[in-house]
Amino acid sequence: MNFIQLQGRRGLTFPRLVSSPGLRHVFTLRQPDGSGNLSLSGGRDLAMASQERGQWCRSLGLEFTRLTVGGQVHGAQVMRVLEVDAGRGGQDPDGVFPATDALLTTVPDLPLLCTVGDCAAILLWAEAPHPGVLVAHGGWRGLVAGVLSASVRALTQATGSLPEDLRAGIAPCIGPTSFEVGADVADFAPSSCCHPWPEKQGKWAVDLEGWARHQLRRAGLREGWIEGAGMDTAADRDLFFSHRRQGPSAGRMGLLAGLTPGSLASTDSNPRSI
Repeated sequence: MNFIQLQGRRGLTFPRLVSSPGLRHVFTLRQPDGSGNLSLSGGRDLAMASQERGQWCRSLGLEFTRLTVGGQVHGAQVMRVLEVDAGRGGQDPDGVFPATDALLTTVPDLPLLCTVGDCAAILLWAEAPHPGVLVAHGGWRGLVAGVLSASVRALTQATGSLPEDLRAGIAPCIGPTSFEVGADVADFAPSSCCHPWPEKQGKWAVDLEGWARHQLRRAGLREGWIEGAGMDTAADRDLFFSHRRQGPSAGRMGLLAGLTPGSLASTDSNPRSI
């Protein structure tokens, strides 16, 4: 991924997606002074988190009052965000779409946010025949539940595209040298993404980014159109918050994405929940 500086804040973008016409996105980072949290839940500083969300939206040229967020529960529900839904959960944590781990929209200037603290945040982009963007929360439980196959299916239905025409980015997440798991997780992971932990019987190392990539390929995406970060949130203390390293009170990074204000919107005739 590429490092960027926007209004004094550092973030990351996917190199091949950053030039996509009609799409704006960023994966936010922990800032050098320890700030940068984007989560409004868990007893964190709501005013600071809201300020951070607003600054990133404005830096991308997107309207902060229209920022929309899902209530992530490590599930597989995908919600289509319509014009009437703009702003849900963006500034009030009680307003989020409940039990929703993936959000998609075909509406311009309607930014979507997925927050993570070691899980993978995944961006899906459809350019044609109608532009559409989706952000998904991909922890191991969500991957088991099928959040990425549901996301691909929903975005293709909403935009008229084919799975092989979608582009994807997998943001930084916990890496295989940090993700030590037991059989309860290892039994679900693809064999190519799960290996015995060195010198620890009954423990395995899981490649969460590789697992997400595996599921996207199975859903029909082309390997060459899936970008990964290859970065470990649990290991890099400078760039990332980490639930595993810091505990439940750790801050959260965010994958923020939306269609540019001038994008051509498709109709909103499809069901909201897909």
